[in-house]
Parts: sequence; structure tokens; C-alpha cells
Amino acid sequence: MQEMEEDITIVRVVPAAPFLEKGALDEYTTKYRREDVAPLEVSKLLDLFPAHPMATEFQKELTWEDPWPFGTRSGVYIVYDASMNLIYIGKASLIGKRLADYFGGGLECVFRQEWGVPPRFLRVIAVPIDMRFESAGLEAYLIARLHPQLNTQGKY
Repeated sequence: MQEMEEDITIVRVVPAAPFLEKGALDEYTTKYRREDVAPLEVSKLLDLFPAHPMATEFQKELTWEDPWPFGTRSGVYIVYDASMNLIYIGKASLIGKRLADYFGGGLECVFRQEWGVPPRFLRVIAVPIDMRFESAGLEAYLIARLHPQLNTQGKY
């Protein structure tokens, strides 16, 4: 009797990047937002240094080479270190301009300010176009709820 060899293909599923702050954002939405207003929009995770090895095991969704997520909108940006630890939350009336002020806009990411912990990833939450004022409240809520390491104001 002849044995048949099987070709076995192992497929490794790489998960999407976790959105660790989703619970806090859902809580904010439930407590403070009316149902008749446009929803907040959450970007995919952006890798500032896609050529560097990753300590985390998830697929890259956006990279430095992509445009800033919601770059022409107002909202909140969330910054993580290489291990996906939350390090900073900020707000901007023009997200793309603020992120370019921090990380440049050329061929590679360059820190334009001193960070106590080097940023690696970021995510953006855009507020509705006619509700730019909501950025300040959302930022304050997330800082108070999540206590990012590098935010020095707003931690209650």
C-alpha cells in the first residue's frame, strides 16, 4: 500500500491592532453624546517607523508613507510606544498639521520635540466637522479616564 503525502499549508492569522481605548470611547459616547449627532470616526493604527522590527504581533494597517488619518479634520490623537503602551493623548483643530509638527512630513519620521518615551504608533479620533469644539472635551475625558504616561495636565 502506498502512503500518500499531504501538502499542509499553515496559515498564521495576524490580528488587527487592538484599540485598547475602545471601552473609554464607548463610555464617553454613551454618557455625553446625543444619538442625533454624527458619530466619531476612529482611524486605523499608524506605524511611524514601518521599517523597524515590531515587538507586537499585529498587522500594519497604516504606515508613515500613508497620509495622516483625518488630516484635515479636528479631533484627538492617541500616541503609543513600541509595545503599544498608551503614552500621550492630544487634540488638534487640524490633525495633519499637529502631527506634522510633532513627527515631520518628509520621507521618514523625525521627532521634532523631545519625548520621554519614544512614540511608535498613533491612532486618530475625528470629531464631526460641525462639532470641532468636541475635541477639547473628548481629550479631557480620555486623559482623565486613561492617565497617559506623558500627559501632565488633566489627570484627575
